[in-house]
Amino acid sequence: MRLILLAAVTALPLTIFVGSSSVEKNKTGKQIHAEVTVKAAPRTVFELWTTNEGVKKFFGLDAEIENKKGGKYFIYFDSQDRKLSSEGARILRYDPPNFLSFEWRGKPEMVDMNMKPLPTWVEAQFESVDGNSTHVTLDHYGFGEGGTWNQAYEFFSVAWPEVLNRLASIF
Repeated sequence: MRLILLAAVTALPLTIFVGSSSVEKNKTGKQIHAEVTVKAAPRTVFELWTTNEGVKKFFGLDAEIENKKGGKYFIYFDSQDRKLSSEGARILRYDPPNFLSFEWRGKPEMVDMNMKPLPTWVEAQFESVDGNSTHVTLDHYGFGEGGTWNQAYEFFSVAWPEVLNRLASIF
């Protein structure tokens, strides 16, 4: 498992088309990068990230996922509190079995990260290593400065490597 925290200088907006509408996201120059290699084929790993049952194995307690661009990407982390979820997030890019991008929100107290439209998003790439293993690269973009942004950045700098470790542990 490698975790690399990057602070790039680019802050160019990124326009993502979801259905007939577009959403503008900003690569703010502050991102989280994590990666892991797991002992499973890319299609298997991709399906874990994109099915309700798959997500429950390593990521959350429940999920509502619509496998299409613009579809729901809701993952629930607490069976009693729906606020501890990614509810409101949408799939931005869906290219099985190699690429998935989705909006992401923070814990309720991370108010800056939970503004509408959701300002942060995750890009996950699934690259075959030898046909039997997959190198997963995860980048979380869109973090701002000030307010609750530092709390969010610190939290997800730890959380994403933990998610990838749990993913690797099921194989």
